[in-house]
Amino acid sequence: MKKLIYMEFNPSFNRPDIIERILYLSRQATHISDVYISISKSETLFNVLRIKNGVVIERSILSFNDLLEYSLKECNKIAVLDENGEPDLNILSSTDCYLAGLHTDIPYTELREICRNRKCKRIKLANISYLASSLISILDLVNEVRAFLYISILN
Repeated sequence: MKKLIYMEFNPSFNRPDIIERILYLSRQATHISDVYISISKSETLFNVLRIKNGVVIERSILSFNDLLEYSLKECNKIAVLDENGEPDLNILSSTDCYLAGLHTDIPYTELREICRNRKCKRIKLANISYLASSLISILDLVNEVRAFLYISILN
C-alpha cells in the first residue's frame, strides 16, 4: 500500500472544501493506504492530519523535521508530484510514497530539504494542472492498472 502526503506551506491557507474532498475520495481508494495533510501553522510548525479510509485517525502539531520523519518513514522511493517534473509512468506506479502541494506547490528550498537524504523524483502527471484532491483518484487508478497488468502477465 502507498502513502500520499500533501504539504501546504502557506499559513493563511483556509480551504476546508479541499480537505473535505480529500477525505471523501480517500474512502474510495484501494491502493493508497495513508493520506497525510500537513498545513503550515507558522514558519516552524505544521498542523497534520493522518487519514485512513476517509477517517482522520490522528491529529498533531509537528515541526518541519518531525513532520518529515513522521510522514515519510518507510518511504523508500518518493514521487514528488510537480507540474515542472518529468513524465514517468514507471516511477509513478512503482514508488512507495507520493508528495504533493495541497493548494500551492512545495517551495524549492523545502523540497531540497525533503529530498536531501531520500530517493525523490519530480514527476508530472500530464501537461495540465490537476486539483490536489483529484490526485487520490488518479494515483489509485495508475496503481490499479499496474496491478491488473502485472496479474495479466503472470497468467
